[in-house]
Amino acid sequence: MPEFSEQTSLYEIVVRVQEDGSYGAHYMTITRFRRDGEVFGAKEGLPTPLVAGNAEAFALLGQYVESAALDTLAVNQVLQARVIELEQQQQATSAELQQALEANQALQARVAELEQAPAPVETPQPETDPAEVPDGTV
Repeated sequence: MPEFSEQTSLYEIVVRVQEDGSYGAHYMTITRFRRDGEVFGAKEGLPTPLVAGNAEAFALLGQYVESAALDTLAVNQVLQARVIELEQQQQATSAELQQALEANQALQARVAELEQAPAPVETPQPETDPAEVPDGTV
């Protein structure tokens, strides 16, 4: 049976500054709908104005920012662990490559040595006729 979940998180913070220096700000959330961990839909929340004195809006914003920061830190830790894993794999692969290069150089040196060595001289063996081989009889 599929597992359904939803997660609401901070989506955006918008601050608009007017020519006269006044400004307005709001934030929006997004709710992502998941089935077995995979996002299959999302819905943006309504803009929530950020105005001085609106403690509830600032409190909610603080919760979303904290949640976003914690999520980012968790993802960062996973990625840092993956970086370490990949660096270790790279070091192991580099060591294997170095060994292969050294073995290749040794083989190339041996081939060059064999190519420079004088060819063995073959002494021709006289062909003998079986009729000419003495069998010890006269």
